[in-house]
Amino acid sequence: MCEQHTQLPPYQCTYEGCQMRFTVPSKLKRHEKVHRGYPCKEEDCTFTGKTWTEYMKHKKEQHRLILKCDQCSKVFRDSWFLQQHQHVHSEYAGRPQVPQGQL
Repeated sequence: MCEQHTQLPPYQCTYEGCQMRFTVPSKLKRHEKVHRGYPCKEEDCTFTGKTWTEYMKHKKEQHRLILKCDQCSKVFRDSWFLQQHQHVHSEYAGRPQVPQGQL
């Protein structure tokens, strides 16, 4: 075997007891998240996800954005649905729709 294939990758994880090595620093940085986790950035929340997926699930379930219609106070969890709802309050809301080209 040639020398190039017997050398260990140069970037080693510094976490105690971990022997993982990587060929590029970006992969080492991504790996280190396994040890540190993904802490929640919300105020007074102590949650730390072991994986990005676990963190995102927590964020979606525990810190979900709540949007309120300023006209009727109806609550939405997605800006698109709020935007669609706001059409019921527009000046054209009760008028029948006339297909384009038939005026």
